[in-house]
Amino acid sequence: MVEDSMQNWTNQWRTASSSLGRMRNLADVPLFADSRATRALQAADLVAYALFRYYSKPGGRPDERYARRLWPHFDADRGRMHGLIHDSDYFGSCRCPACASRR
Repeated sequence: MVEDSMQNWTNQWRTASSSLGRMRNLADVPLFADSRATRALQAADLVAYALFRYYSKPGGRPDERYARRLWPHFDADRGRMHGLIHDSDYFGSCRCPACASRR
């Protein structure tokens, strides 16, 4: 079942170690909730939509209309963006802010 897999994956992330330490506050409860139920899910939907519009055209010109407003809000340390990972076949040549900050 998809929900069981998602909850298992979330538990693995919660116990994983990272450079930031153990994750304790991962919002995992409303995995499949209706976005009309809470403003936080509505905000997450808007962020997901903006990033989808930006990344949905691989190799093409991304739609930056909404995503450009998000870039300054991602955590960054010494110019390296955290909180957004772009899994791409074009990693070496990708010019998105997440990839560019890691070169």
